[in-house]
Amino acid sequence: MKELVEDVMRRHLDYVEVVQDFSKMPPLSLENYELHRDADESDEDYTFRRSLFQ
Repeated sequence: MKELVEDVMRRHLDYVEVVQDFSKMPPLSLENYELHRDADESDEDYTFRRSLFQ
């Protein structure tokens, strides 16, 4: 049981460390994102996908 609790605590501390690293990252920006069109994508589907990024 002791090993299980130690393992859970270790995993939790690793998780907390990762989440704290995310908080130090700059905000995500799609300003310079270039949407690539799929080869088999219709004009309507491509226009819809583009609208999701505007």
